[in-house]
Amino acid sequence: MKKLSAYHITASVLLFALVSLSPAAAAILDPTAHDAQPRRSNVSFNDVLKVPFSKPDQRNYYGEAPIQFVERWQTSKDQSSTPVIISIHGGCWLNAYAIDHTYAMNSALREAGFEVWALEYRRVGDTGGGWPGTFIDVQQGLARIVAEFGGEQAFAQRDVTLMGHSAGGHLALLAAQQNTQLVDRVVGLAAITNLHTYAQGENGCQQAGKSFMEGADAAAWQAANPATMAPAQSVYLFHGDADSIVPPQQSRTYAKHDNVHLQWLAGAGHFDVIDPQSHAWLTIVTQLKELSAQN
Repeated sequence: MKKLSAYHITASVLLFALVSLSPAAAAILDPTAHDAQPRRSNVSFNDVLKVPFSKPDQRNYYGEAPIQFVERWQTSKDQSSTPVIISIHGGCWLNAYAIDHTYAMNSALREAGFEVWALEYRRVGDTGGGWPGTFIDVQQGLARIVAEFGGEQAFAQRDVTLMGHSAGGHLALLAAQQNTQLVDRVVGLAAITNLHTYAQGENGCQQAGKSFMEGADAAAWQAANPATMAPAQSVYLFHGDADSIVPPQQSRTYAKHDNVHLQWLAGAGHFDVIDPQSHAWLTIVTQLKELSAQN
């Protein structure tokens, strides 16, 4: 069990604070308050790329390849009490999709009060990418992040959410099984939870699952499939009911586990969950803050 930090307040105290504060101050704490920004649904990948973002404050390498690195978005408040989100981007495990398409999301998470670490890794098309190289990178990247906090003992005192989108959600679910003492929860954003059934589909991302596992035997397929393992931590899935890239059935089936919580996002497509300008984003970021506060 992790120790509680100063950040961890009860929901009742937070509610009292929001009621007692001025409207302007309350808006800072509540991302839905006075949200004048037009919200959208079922956005495209190109829509996400157009959202303004802040560049990361720090980049550290965990391997010799130029894409083996982690990046940090640092908050300005007391770092010892700031909840941490580790973000693993998606993109069908393909090197055509890099970490930068989640810069807007990571920037928005920093603005919401989180210290954000994002992990880049070798993918299909990169030397060493695919299974198991991609997952080895994720494990080594996580170790590099832990080292930045001074080691496992110090890192275990922080509130940590391991979060992944799409194929990154698949990698986050696997990585959490190997880091049960370091991660408080896993968040899957349109996550691929069953690699075996997903790779049997016909869309481009589903077919990429076969490329990701090229040459793998039955034992490797089992080791690479979150569906074969009961989650070791609480898992929170967010999935749009208009997602045409990762079928909602991926989340629906995985949510049958006792410690998996599923939030459906009405009218949301595959990229709404990483778009700070979407309707779905308000639901996600509000839930992330509540989960960190209640731990």
